[in-house]
Amino acid sequence: MAIPTIVVLMDGGFNTKINFDGELLNLPVYRNGIDVMKCGIQMVLTVPALGIEVRYEPYFHTFAFIMPYDRYVNNTEGICGVCNNVPGDEFLLRNGSRAGGVAEFMADWQRNRDDDCELPVNPTEPPCPKRKTMCDKLYKYPFDDCHSVENPAPYYESCLYDDMRAVCGVDGSCEALAFYAQVCSMKGICLQWRGDDVCPPENCTAGMVYRECAPVCMNAMDVCNPEVCTLAPARGCFCPEETYEKNGRCCSCEVCTPPEPPQCSEGQIIEIQIIETDDCCPDIHYLCVCASECPPPPTCAPDYDLVHTSDDLCCPRYECAPHGVKCKVIPMWEEPRTIYIMGCESALPVSLVECDGRCSSRTIWSIETASMETTCTCCQPSRTEFRTFDLVNCGEEANNNSTYTYEHILDCTCVACQIPLERDIKNV
Repeated sequence: MAIPTIVVLMDGGFNTKINFDGELLNLPVYRNGIDVMKCGIQMVLTVPALGIEVRYEPYFHTFAFIMPYDRYVNNTEGICGVCNNVPGDEFLLRNGSRAGGVAEFMADWQRNRDDDCELPVNPTEPPCPKRKTMCDKLYKYPFDDCHSVENPAPYYESCLYDDMRAVCGVDGSCEALAFYAQVCSMKGICLQWRGDDVCPPENCTAGMVYRECAPVCMNAMDVCNPEVCTLAPARGCFCPEETYEKNGRCCSCEVCTPPEPPQCSEGQIIEIQIIETDDCCPDIHYLCVCASECPPPPTCAPDYDLVHTSDDLCCPRYECAPHGVKCKVIPMWEEPRTIYIMGCESALPVSLVECDGRCSSRTIWSIETASMETTCTCCQPSRTEFRTFDLVNCGEEANNNSTYTYEHILDCTCVACQIPLERDIKNV
């Protein structure tokens, strides 16, 4: 199977598009078993079939690769190192030897080593005076809640390094504190550490609120059912609780009320069409379509015959009728004809039908009533509909009607005759 090429395009405001095999797409993208979505400020790419999750943090310019240890142990290499929980073999070159530094390591694993990508070697220290650092907060509350699962020592050293080399007027320790909090969040411990005087959160717009550990779901509406969201949480601007984001707006988790479905004919099933719109609720349309299989004909009693009464839109219709009863819809002519009526003619040939057949009738002596009782059934329409055809070539004496409406027979059956029968019966 060909591996698709996915390029994430972000502008300075973190507006994002995805170039998926040359096709420019908006987020989220669900294609070829690969899901790409934006969660807060993070970009999340997942391959569910492989158990792989990749996250990009634009503020830190860092990537996090999350994969099941039992599947990938000792089966990775490159900038992420070897998946074996051994820190000492993370800076291995392609030939298996240990790199002399970060610059050599990154240059060796560059995808195309012939391009013009320049790697920094020895960053210069900015001419800024010493200032008070917040790195010590890593050893205080609430960060100490995470010490049991993540050692803060390497993050403290990194914090001091970043803070010393930060641009003048910028607190370099905030990124280190946020990165440690992010790692703790991915390990199940949420640290509410920001405040007005400690790396205040970004300002959110469009009714969204900043959340340090918001649930990350494969589908935006799954936020309304958080137990199905199995991905690690993310930080950033999200819709408030009990709402989800759609097209840049926050929608309530209350279930959208679908329209009432129609009553379909026998042999048809309801097909639901869901059309996504800019509104919170999608447009839901119902269609009556033919089922893949027609219902079986009824099983008739021994003294009844199975009668094919008509052909419905999808399936033939059958009824059980007494022996000798044959009542069904038949065409009046072998081919449709032009109808001449009211000085006009039909624009197209019309097919008219009629009820035709023999129904049962009998006369018996009733012991209970001490008289003759007659039962008579006639082949009559049981289901009809009104149809209309256009009229053309109307003469001068014709009125201005341009259409003609008539009642078309759909089904026929044997029903009791409405004509009273009077008989003079003499006792013998």
